[in-house]
Amino acid sequence: MRGCRGTLPAGMDGSFYARIIRAARDRNIPIIFDAAEPNLRPGLAASPTYIKPNRDELSALMGYPIDSFEMAYQAGRQILAQYGTASIITSAATARWPCYLTAPTVFRR
Repeated sequence: MRGCRGTLPAGMDGSFYARIIRAARDRNIPIIFDAAEPNLRPGLAASPTYIKPNRDELSALMGYPIDSFEMAYQAGRQILAQYGTASIITSAATARWPCYLTAPTVFRR
């Protein structure tokens, strides 16, 4: 398993992450992707194995506030259905409801 994460240097855009994710998928290498917008959406479009957004990143991606575990769960299920990507979602600094989503099981701490 490999990971892609963080802010890209000036002059690079989210297509860089998408290329890395596609290259890993072509080689059957599972990948965890962790980035904020504007890089999250293009990377997600390449269907990484997992994404690890926090609540704020997930809210930006979905276009509405994620205010509860249930809303995070539904957003994760939507991402899984649309991209085939499982989500590891945290509530950012408070870590009140970290969860791991994969079809059809949810693990919650």
